[in-house]
Amino acid sequence: MIKKFYFLFGLLFISLLALAFVYGEDLFGVNNLGNPNWILPTAIYMENNPEAPLGSAYVVEETGSLEESPDPFWWLDSGAMVYWVGDHFFTIQGDLSSDSRWWREYAGSNPFDTDGGYHPQNLFRLITKKKWQDHQQETYFKVNQYWVSDTPSRNESNGVLLISRYVDDDNLYYAGLRVDGDIVIKKKRDGEYSVLAEKKILAGEYDRSYNPNILPLNKWMGLRLETINQENGDVLIIFYLDLFDRGDWQKALEAVDKRENNPLTEESHSGIRTDFMDTEMKGYKIKEI
Repeated sequence: MIKKFYFLFGLLFISLLALAFVYGEDLFGVNNLGNPNWILPTAIYMENNPEAPLGSAYVVEETGSLEESPDPFWWLDSGAMVYWVGDHFFTIQGDLSSDSRWWREYAGSNPFDTDGGYHPQNLFRLITKKKWQDHQQETYFKVNQYWVSDTPSRNESNGVLLISRYVDDDNLYYAGLRVDGDIVIKKKRDGEYSVLAEKKILAGEYDRSYNPNILPLNKWMGLRLETINQENGDVLIIFYLDLFDRGDWQKALEAVDKRENNPLTEESHSGIRTDFMDTEMKGYKIKEI
C-alpha cells in the first residue's frame, strides 16, 4: 500500500512538471517562459537563498532602497524580480501573472511603461551593493523578446547597457548597445542626459513602428566597460564588445568626461540596465583596475 502511494505521488509530481513545461508556468508566477532550461530550476525553487551554491536557483526581488535588499551583492532597483541559475541570471520572461503582487504594484504605479503591469522587466535596473572606483565590468547579454510597448518611453535609446559611477537614479554613466544599432556612452548628471560618444555598428534603419529593434534576438553578445579617473580630473570611459560570443574583445568606443564638465569621480555603484525586453545574462564580472 505504501509503495503504491509513493508511486502515485511520484506520478502526480512528474505530471505537474510536465504541465509546467507545456504551459510555461513556474512557481514565480511568470508565464510563457519559452526556454525549457528555465522551467526545471525554477519549478523546484522553494525559498529565497541569496547564497545559493552554483547550479541552484534563487530570486532577488525589487526593494525600495539598496539597504533593504536581502541579497549580499545586488540591489534590484526596478524590474520586480531577477532570477539566478548558476552564473546565468535573467529578467522576468513573458507576461507576469495577474496573481503576482508585482503585477498589482506595477499596474497601479506605472501601467504605461509596463504594458498594464504585465512587463515590469521593461524597466530593469540591477545595481551592485559594493562601490567601485576605477574598475572594469563585463557580462554577456541575450535578448529573448523585445516588447513593442505603446509608451513614449520606448524609443531608439533603449538597449542593453552597463552602468558605472551610479550615485542615484539621476547621476551615473552608462554604455551599451541600443535598439537602433548604435553603441553609446552617456552621462546622467542631476537628471540631465548628455551623450559622450556614439557610433552606428549594426546595419538597419530604426523605425519605432516598423523596425523597432535592430539588436539580434537569441544571440549572446558581450559588453565590457572600463571607468577610470585621470590625474588631471577627467574621467576616461572605454567600451568593449565581444559581439559574436567568441571571447574576442574589441575596443568599440571611448569617451573622456572633462574636468570642466563636472564628471562623476567618486567611488560609486555599478550595474546593469535593459529596456523593454526579456533578457538573459551570464558571466558577470567586475574588478578594480
